[in-house]
Amino acid sequence: MLEIEEDPAFARMEWRAQHIGWIVMMAIVVCASVGLLGQGPMSDRTLRGSNLEIRYDNIMRNGAPSNLTLRVKSPAVISGDTVIRVWADEAFIESCHPVSIIPMPTHVLLNGEITYWYFPVHSGMSMSTIRIACSPVQIGIHRGNIGLEGGEEFMLGLLVLP
Repeated sequence: MLEIEEDPAFARMEWRAQHIGWIVMMAIVVCASVGLLGQGPMSDRTLRGSNLEIRYDNIMRNGAPSNLTLRVKSPAVISGDTVIRVWADEAFIESCHPVSIIPMPTHVLLNGEITYWYFPVHSGMSMSTIRIACSPVQIGIHRGNIGLEGGEEFMLGLLVLP
């Protein structure tokens, strides 16, 4: 007959460690499923103004693609203008790292620390949608500003995870 020594204190410690590990794994799964570790419902943010709406993920993954969507009330409806002028500061450009913009701007102007994108307004459209595909390259908490020339602006807060 095989005799094995029992150590009840060690067994309780091992049982407690296993249960703590299960709770930690479950917490990670829950956080990931709601978007606290990247894309998901808790990371989706919408900022609204009278002429500009911005939808973006405020929690991003380093190097992973993420979209920022701007819905702009057509300037033709507001002032008779035929061009939408969107600007972003250097902090936004460095944190978001835009890789593509749809529709493509008719021209881009760099003025100091501000980048301006110009988009045509198509007749009959009361709202225009602009999509900026981002691929952040710096881990950490970032802030940047984006807005309409002569109009609304928003500060975007981004958390970029590894």
